[in-house]
Amino acid sequence: MIRNSASEMASKLASGEFTSVALTQAHLDQISAVDKDVHAFLHVDTEGALAQAAAVDAKRKSGEKLSPLAGVPLALKDVMTQKGIPTTCGSKILEGWRPPYDSTVVTNLKKNDIIILVRQIWMNLQWVHPPKTQLTSTHNPWDLLASLAVQVADQLQHWLHLKHLLLLEQILVDLFANLQP
Repeated sequence: MIRNSASEMASKLASGEFTSVALTQAHLDQISAVDKDVHAFLHVDTEGALAQAAAVDAKRKSGEKLSPLAGVPLALKDVMTQKGIPTTCGSKILEGWRPPYDSTVVTNLKKNDIIILVRQIWMNLQWVHPPKTQLTSTHNPWDLLASLAVQVADQLQHWLHLKHLLLLEQILVDLFANLQP
């Protein structure tokens, strides 16, 4: 059931083939089984996701009109604020911050009864954050050793960047030292 596309999940939920609670629990079970090695998620909202799923199932059972993707689980990027749920943008600077509001995206997801399962690690800004300020690094689920090579390459890239900046600074110092007043 977790290998289906979002539209297939939505269709099977609408037909009653399975419930949103069962689908959400299947996703949570898979996350629990593999994320200790992959590190794709910063926060798993088990209670919140199951409560959202139960509410969708109740609405569906009562015949309430639902959005096309109602009850389908979603991994939310860690840059979208969700009230009371840790949001870090993958940075230690924001570690522990729980926003007092929902972003517009989250508001619309909730309005359409899409189940927000987890906070997915946001690594797109890693060039801004030196590795020591990142909360964690993700790993390739198909090849955990390749992920280690990428981490070593990232460390080397940051070191080379620093070395380049120091060399550039020395060139500028030499240049200005040799200028005539």
